[in-house]
Amino acid sequence: MKDMDRLIYLVRKSIELDPWARDCGMEGYLQATKKEVEEAISAESDEHLADELGDVMMCCLHALLLSGKYDAAINMACEKMERRKPFILENREVTKEEAVAIWKEVKAKERKL
Repeated sequence: MKDMDRLIYLVRKSIELDPWARDCGMEGYLQATKKEVEEAISAESDEHLADELGDVMMCCLHALLLSGKYDAAINMACEKMERRKPFILENREVTKEEAVAIWKEVKAKERKL
């Protein structure tokens, strides 16, 4: 089992079997995510940073799975990446400025629709 599949499995089991995980709800996990992000940013070691970012992933997955919108959210994130970063599908390197310009241009077009 790949690590991401393993994490998803464990979070699903957590929601199923751990009443605290279910009762925490999306708001609780979002608050925990904010705290974890702040700790990750201020971490002074790679190990601490990896640990805190792992907690962020876990909290986000709990919130996504509790919302019942996991598949839709993953699909929307993939579609957004494909639209706003077409160069990655083309396997084409761009400058930072080009990447930002492409992202902003596509985002502006999306907002006009």
